[in-house]
Amino acid sequence: MGTITPLFKSRKPPVEQIDNVKNTFLLGLSAMMLFTMEGTPPMLENSSCSFGRHTVCFDQLMASLGNQDEKKVILDDFIKMLYRTFVQEAVFVVEDYCERSGQSDLLYVQPWYPFAKAIKDCFSNGFRFGMDLAVNDSMPIRWRKKLITENMRGESLQSSFFDFDDAWDLVDEIRNFVVSID
Repeated sequence: MGTITPLFKSRKPPVEQIDNVKNTFLLGLSAMMLFTMEGTPPMLENSSCSFGRHTVCFDQLMASLGNQDEKKVILDDFIKMLYRTFVQEAVFVVEDYCERSGQSDLLYVQPWYPFAKAIKDCFSNGFRFGMDLAVNDSMPIRWRKKLITENMRGESLQSSFFDFDDAWDLVDEIRNFVVSID
């Protein structure tokens, strides 16, 4: 049986927090890769892990992963969760750091920030653009060759618009910004 380290430990510098966000994303992608491999490790069938006072058994998960239809749904939801967490946590880290260090005005003028905020909000809104125009008053929002317009409100985010490379590049820009002001 595995154990999990205590949550909410002392704060690390913001660059290390962003690096942890990236590593957590990679850990999730690695886990996903393992679960998509033929013959997912049978040791999980009889395994469990403790989280606080609760112990979670993995047998139900393993049974679901054995069913191809259920496996597809589970892995699709897992990758959505990874992307959501990856971008949202990176934006949270930079916003929190800038607020605590009195540098929010510097954050707000970054060319990537309105886009990052709109994507973060999209992820929070079931992967649909539901922009609060009071927050995103500089429509349209541009980042690199991407353009978010008012008429995208309510539309689903497509991987053809924002994919792995875009998410990674956006978090890299956030990290580079944190390095420049830390």
